[in-house]
Amino acid sequence: MFEADSDIWDRLIKDHPEAAEWMTKPILHYDKLKRLYGKDRANGDDSESPEEMMQRLAQEDNQLEGDVISEIDRLISKNEATLQDLDDDTSLDGRKKHKGKATKEEIQTKIMKGIQGISEYIMKSTEAMVKAHNSQLVMPATEIWDVILALNLDPNMEMIAYRFLINNSVEVEALLGCPLEKRKDYLMRILPG
Repeated sequence: MFEADSDIWDRLIKDHPEAAEWMTKPILHYDKLKRLYGKDRANGDDSESPEEMMQRLAQEDNQLEGDVISEIDRLISKNEATLQDLDDDTSLDGRKKHKGKATKEEIQTKIMKGIQGISEYIMKSTEAMVKAHNSQLVMPATEIWDVILALNLDPNMEMIAYRFLINNSVEVEALLGCPLEKRKDYLMRILPG
């Protein structure tokens, strides 16, 4: 049987030589991945269907309630607590209990409100960044383009110069501070590459 498997692997490697490296390459967390994705469905000690999971969770809730009742009975039997000491809204450890579990719709509503708040924050911060960028420009972009055209640059350099000046307001100020006859020379020296 092993020889037949070997023949199969040999043929596969001949057909797909790029797969050969995977024969000996270690796979991180292989055991965990195998446990999660090894078969079409879970089986073995750790398997649990959705129905079994619901039953287990219900049993755990019942066990927890039983433990709380047992603890109350123990405290009362030892005269460490009375029923009057136990407020309806407070658990044994002093924390407030919820009056009921949140419904699926309530949870979804809270999640949607959270997502909406995050998206509004992102929109506001984006608008603020755009405003900040526009306020940093020494002059409107159309005027920067007019300055570039007045310099009679090579057509291939016009877009490079325009993009550079839009992103560098300090260089726009410096360019405008140069005498008209020196502007082209200055711009060619400061352009990248």
